[in-house]
Amino acid sequence: MARIAGIDLPQNKQVWVGLTYIYGIGRTRSHQILGKAEVDPVTKVKELTEDEARRIRDVIIRTRAASRVICARRSRRTSAG
Repeated sequence: MARIAGIDLPQNKQVWVGLTYIYGIGRTRSHQILGKAEVDPVTKVKELTEDEARRIRDVIIRTRAASRVICARRSRRTSAG
């Protein structure tokens, strides 16, 4: 069972669909994540290898960290003005 970002992904769905079960990830972001992780979007969740799941987790973690930095910069910029 693939567990990513605290969510158990549905086993019989394609990976790109499974990722949309995670809050904040839609179709576009799902495909972007899988592209960066070099995972085929039509692979079933139950067929993911541990390495593929790890790469997906790593991309999500990096993406969330980057978005936190961007949000922090925006809030500093708007509160200073």
